[in-house]
Amino acid sequence: MKDKIRKNEFKIVVLLGLVTALVTSYLANIIFFITEPYIGSLLMAKIFFTSYNIVVLSALTHNYFKIYREVPTSMSRGLTIFSGALLFYALTSSPILHVFLGFESLTIGVFTYVPDMFAAIAATIILYESYK
Repeated sequence: MKDKIRKNEFKIVVLLGLVTALVTSYLANIIFFITEPYIGSLLMAKIFFTSYNIVVLSALTHNYFKIYREVPTSMSRGLTIFSGALLFYALTSSPILHVFLGFESLTIGVFTYVPDMFAAIAATIILYESYK
């Protein structure tokens, strides 16, 4: 029974991450009003993956912190710090944060979002394993 609840939590976090990422990238497209389609699609992909990563890594950090409270070992502390560092990476790599802080320059190209895409895949796999 507990296994089924934990798998449902994983599904809810992933679904919430996808919905948040879709809504955030759609709203950012409206707010930034980028007229060039190529740049707009790359920027939307970057915002999509960083938003997804923020949700998933928040859940992962919370999950590892719960584990650390139950079993305070150096491994669980390291996993908590590692997932927290990845969460701060996702937060600071978001183009929305860059614009709100006044930084206008953003390197546009395929590698604008590819690292975030791989981080999203890795974070999803690690989150799935942490719920087992």
